[in-house]
Amino acid sequence: MTENIVLLRYVEANSTLYRMLLVVKQREGMHDSAIRRLTIDSRGLHISEGFIGQTGLLSGHPSVASALSVSDPGARA
Repeated sequence: MTENIVLLRYVEANSTLYRMLLVVKQREGMHDSAIRRLTIDSRGLHISEGFIGQTGLLSGHPSVASALSVSDPGARA
């Protein structure tokens, strides 16, 4: 049985290589499904807002998303 699934991978966007972090599953409770940018430096791990407005990061074909409207059924609140 799996309690949590966290996806860590590298993604190339805007001709730069980034580390990406995504919580795929959390067994008990809600979780944030946003794709976050992970950085590691001499002070430790840092998780930032990340890839706002980009799509296709998991498929390997990132692109800038057009603005989502409230009536868009795929829009997230």
